[in-house]
Amino acid sequence: MASPYRSAGRAAIASGIVGIIGYAFLITAVTTRTEVALSLNNPTYVMFKTHDVLVIFHFIFIIPTTFALYRLSQLQPRAISKLTLRLGAGAAFFTALFLILGIFLIISDGLYSVPQGVFGVWMIIVCKNRQNILSKGLRWFGMIVGLGLIITGLFFPLYAIFVSSTVLKIPAVDPSDPANFPDHVTWINEHLHYLLDVGSVIGMLTFPFWTLFIGRKLLREKLNKV
Repeated sequence: MASPYRSAGRAAIASGIVGIIGYAFLITAVTTRTEVALSLNNPTYVMFKTHDVLVIFHFIFIIPTTFALYRLSQLQPRAISKLTLRLGAGAAFFTALFLILGIFLIISDGLYSVPQGVFGVWMIIVCKNRQNILSKGLRWFGMIVGLGLIITGLFFPLYAIFVSSTVLKIPAVDPSDPANFPDHVTWINEHLHYLLDVGSVIGMLTFPFWTLFIGRKLLREKLNKV
């Protein structure tokens, strides 16, 4: 029998595919760039922006999953609350919105990582005590991914506090002008980027795969669980 969650499952799988492609652009951009401040016509900068566009769709496509998991949990013990549903759907929406605003330099293009970190909180809440709807492997994987997204989300506020508040300006400063950014050769900035690297590997790299697994699960859900 066809799954009543088929549309959400397909959206989750699409989210995973788009997310994998987006992360590939990000890794390529990070490993090939030769400048700290990137100009708008720099190919590396274009790759960063391509990543941003893909992640917009990555998070838009995951919104139906938050509703599908909420529905799945309602007839079982420890159902997902409406507050938790709003947390997840809202975090995904604002991640996409902040990325759009970042592309047009209305806000810093790194601010999206904050609601992305909030989405990581949602993942941990949903995965922690949901034996009724998620397998043990999916729950543990989801909590690890959520932790990685939280770590990534901490980078931006810590950078603004301890390195430079320039990233908080609205509209965002010109990224092609090195004068807008502090010297990157500082101890605190170097170690904050180590934190970002760890969070990116644990969270951003693995998140698309979690969405693929969730999509596969939703496609297999039976009608009697509606």
